[in-house]
Amino acid sequence: MDTKMKCCKCEREMGLAEFLTYVEAYLLKLIAPAAITFIISAITHKFSNETRGIVDESMAGLANNFAITCPNCKAVDCWYPASGKRPKKLKTKRDMSLF
Repeated sequence: MDTKMKCCKCEREMGLAEFLTYVEAYLLKLIAPAAITFIISAITHKFSNETRGIVDESMAGLANNFAITCPNCKAVDCWYPASGKRPKKLKTKRDMSLF
């Protein structure tokens, strides 16, 4: 199974095997919220017509929720499913103050 997610800033890919090392670290502390998130994602995917993989979406969502940093560029909250489109960059207050 080829499941991957990418970093928004540097396009580094993280596979399921590498991602599971982070999950193991959070498993004892966050088992209930992670299980509920995965179950809700599975139910939503079951009733939707989306073509993206449920594993990719869940991995990216959990990585963002757990604030996993990208090992390559050290960015936080930048993961998206590799099977989907890259999200658009939102303007922040800092970007807006330049205008």
